[in-house]
Amino acid sequence: LLLTKRFELARVPTDELKNPDFKAYHITVEITIENRGSKARDVAYLLDGPTGMPVEGWWYSRKIGRTWSGGGLRDVAAHSLRDGANLISTAKIVEEETEVEEDPSVNLQLSTGEPNPLAYIGVETQYFAAILIPLDEENDESQQYKSYRGIVVGDQHPDKAKLYLTNVTSQVASVTHQIAAGEKVRQKFQFFTGPKKRQLLEQYDVPGFPEPVNLSELIYYGWAIWGLFARPLTDVLNFFYGIIPNYGIAIILLTVLVRLCMFPLSRKQALNAQKMQELQPEIKKITEKYKGDMEKRSKALRELYNKHHYNPLAGCLPLFIQMPIFIGLYRALMTDVALRQAPLVSKAFPWADNLAAPDMLLRWDHLIPIPFLTAATGWLGPYLNILPLITVFLFILQQKLFMPPPTDEQSAMQQKVMKYMMIFMGFMFFKVPSGLCLYFIVSSLWGIGERKFLPKTKQAEPAAGTAKTTPSPTAALPENGSAKGNAGKGKKKKRRKK
Repeated sequence: LLLTKRFELARVPTDELKNPDFKAYHITVEITIENRGSKARDVAYLLDGPTGMPVEGWWYSRKIGRTWSGGGLRDVAAHSLRDGANLISTAKIVEEETEVEEDPSVNLQLSTGEPNPLAYIGVETQYFAAILIPLDEENDESQQYKSYRGIVVGDQHPDKAKLYLTNVTSQVASVTHQIAAGEKVRQKFQFFTGPKKRQLLEQYDVPGFPEPVNLSELIYYGWAIWGLFARPLTDVLNFFYGIIPNYGIAIILLTVLVRLCMFPLSRKQALNAQKMQELQPEIKKITEKYKGDMEKRSKALRELYNKHHYNPLAGCLPLFIQMPIFIGLYRALMTDVALRQAPLVSKAFPWADNLAAPDMLLRWDHLIPIPFLTAATGWLGPYLNILPLITVFLFILQQKLFMPPPTDEQSAMQQKVMKYMMIFMGFMFFKVPSGLCLYFIVSSLWGIGERKFLPKTKQAEPAAGTAKTTPSPTAALPENGSAKGNAGKGKKKKRRKK
């Protein structure tokens, strides 16, 4: 048997040299197996995929997985007729390899079932992919494979907290080919290596596959509803970048556009909150009157709300609408390669030169040596990020400025819990992309300004149970006088008595 593997570079026409999206991010790989013996031979082979994909930003970057287990840094991406689009995470691959090492009787070898047409297979990271696409050439078995899987290349990472840094790749098992004496079997692949950019990936169709497939499905936003928001938000963001070539400004313009579209709802929410402030004295009266009777208190509050046409749930509507926009933008920032290494302002500010990463103002892991906080795998990471702190500060400021005063101990406790939740969110989102923090900051500033320009609330009436000042006879207003004058006369009478 003579095995030959041939590589051919893609050619770029002279007039397309300046086109970054021209379809030339691939090489053609041809595998030929020739039978030089005197008898027919049955031949099958294993084909390993690309290895050594970069892991830049490993301590903060994450991919969106197609299952609940999520994605890692380097995952095996595949699409077969039987399984559809599939993503095998690094964690899953390491787990299977560990099972084999601990118990050799476990058989994780490629299964021998019906041939499974394969559209593509390879390794992908957050912004790049290296993918093999079988080409349908001279026989109908060129895309037929028994099965595929992910395998570990080299040793697993020694640190269990960093297992996702383990180097992995793909492996496919071909169907069995019967090669007659003097004959050969030839199979071709397109080997794509490039950025996960939609305009580019859409050009890489899979020829001869039973269903239409192209590599653009490597850009995955999660559930379909998030993609409905993430994709147009990405397009709008790139549109603004085309006008002003700075993604920091593009995110600001996108935020302003989103807030303008939501202005009718946010204005209604603000007016609803103001009406709540106006009703605070009455709510306090009812709360004190029916302290021990929840049923009567709820009934009285419902009557009060109906009388003043106030809906306590109306303020939640903008939040429910903003949630998919927020998650959609978060997914867009996680997947759009254009934001990778795009500066917040310019490269003159090295602490914020990558909108797809945290801003990283100051390295502090040596100043605060607390592993679960400031280690690379800790909650906060090795850098002090200033933009999440500004975001949380603005959230708390909005709450302080516009949250109505509590009417009882329960509402006071709820407001305290909300404040602590804001701080907890700061921990949770401390390593999110700085572009997302920029969106939150601009949106919060817009919200504060929006509320400041609304009409002021009415003066709240004193609550029941508070002491009211009873006017004395001398302080009463005369029919044609003033309180001041009347008080003056009283003083003169007192002097005469003395």
